[in-house]
This record gives sequence, structure tokens and C-alpha cells, in this order.
Amino acid sequence: MAINKLKKLGFDLDNTIADSLPIKLINNELIKNKECKTKICKKHFTSYYFDNIKGLDHDLFIKLYKAYWNEQKNNMDKNIIKLIDSKIPKIINNLSNHYEIYIVTASSLDAETIFKWLFKNQIFIPKENLILCKPEEKVNFGIDVYIDDNYEEVALKVAANNKISIVLEQPWNKKLLNENTNKNIIPAKNWSKIESILLRK
Repeated sequence: MAINKLKKLGFDLDNTIADSLPIKLINNELIKNKECKTKICKKHFTSYYFDNIKGLDHDLFIKLYKAYWNEQKNNMDKNIIKLIDSKIPKIINNLSNHYEIYIVTASSLDAETIFKWLFKNQIFIPKENLILCKPEEKVNFGIDVYIDDNYEEVALKVAANNKISIVLEQPWNKKLLNENTNKNIIPAKNWSKIESILLRK
């Protein structure tokens, strides 16, 4: 089925719309614990679970991720967590003329904080179009096309359900996308590419 014939888009929040990888907090923690002498940057995160970073386990990552969002939550007048791409609000607004827009996220944030952050960044969706769920549950909500950065837990499950997933390229999924042969999983290097895929005639 042609993408432009489908009607419901489900966008992930973290590291698809919001640049919420807490690199500064991670560096501070690793340096404090003497796990590294030089700062790490985004390109070093080559695994979705970030288990390739010495001294950074899942529990510590979640702790720092929550601290990063709490800092934003308590300072909504500041732009602490930025958009992945400054063009996102314009692109989503344009797509809303053709599709129904949902945010489908496994974030541990409360809905109020998410809506405040979206509103601050000029992204507007109805309250009922925010879906909070586990990654593996994302396929359960009748979405036609998923836009996400999680290849293993989201894109593969979406494809197995004969639906389409557009995967925004990130260091942690780049190798998997390069090896991908599934026609229901479409890689996108940036948001301009996402828009062009979705508006393809």
C-alpha cells in the first residue's frame, strides 16, 4: 500500500523529536567515577541500550535520562532539551494536512510535561493523540506508519505486523539500517527525508 494512502502517523518522542540523550550528565558521571578521561559524544553511542559505553549501565542511563527531563520540567522557560531538528514543527504541521498525527512514546514522563514541552516547541496535537506505552506495545494502537529511532524493539515488530516504520538514523541504529533488507523498514537520514517519504505521491 502506498504510504500516502495511509492516515495515522505515530512519532516517537525521545531522540526522534526531542534531543534527549543526556550526554553532559553522562560525561559528568563517568568522569566523576573515573570511568573515562576524555568526553564521549553522540557518535560513541553505537548500541541502542548504550551498553557499549564503559561504566554506563541501563539503570544509570535511566537515572540520568530522568534527571535531564526533570531539569527541563522545572525550567520550562529554558530550552534545555532541544528539538532534533529545528524544522520539525513546520514539518509536522505540514504533515498534519495529510495525516492524523500521534505521539507514541515509551517515555517515563507524565503527559502534562510532554504537552508542555511540545507546546513550547510549537508542536500541537490533541490530548487523546498522545500514547504512553512500552516499546513492544507500540504496534497495538492502529497506527499506519511509525517514525522511531528504535530498530530492534519497534521497527522490527512493526514490520512483522505488516506495517511501515520509518527509522531516523542515529549512531545506535546506523549499522542495523545499513544491513536492513526489510521493505517495511525505511531509513531516513534526517527529518527532511522523513517528510519527503511521507509526502511521496
